[in-house]
Amino acid sequence: MEEIKGQSAAEGIAIGKILVYKNQQISVDEHKVDDPDKEFERFITARDKSVNELVKLKELADSKTGKESAQNFYHAENAVAGS
Repeated sequence: MEEIKGQSAAEGIAIGKILVYKNQQISVDEHKVDDPDKEFERFITARDKSVNELVKLKELADSKTGKESAQNFYHAENAVAGS
């Protein structure tokens, strides 16, 4: 049996599948755009969609595990929304 230590979402002992998060370097290609206002709107739309998805995940986590375990979604939502 392999033992893996990390930050837990809830107290106690858990047996089952885990998710291993590996931080990866992301590269973004830089290029000029014809319509900066349109690109900004695309960004705002994508940001709002991300916030809405995080809200749904937070609500699901709240209902399944309780508010304390769902705190990570609160922090992620605020980070994406720029709060």
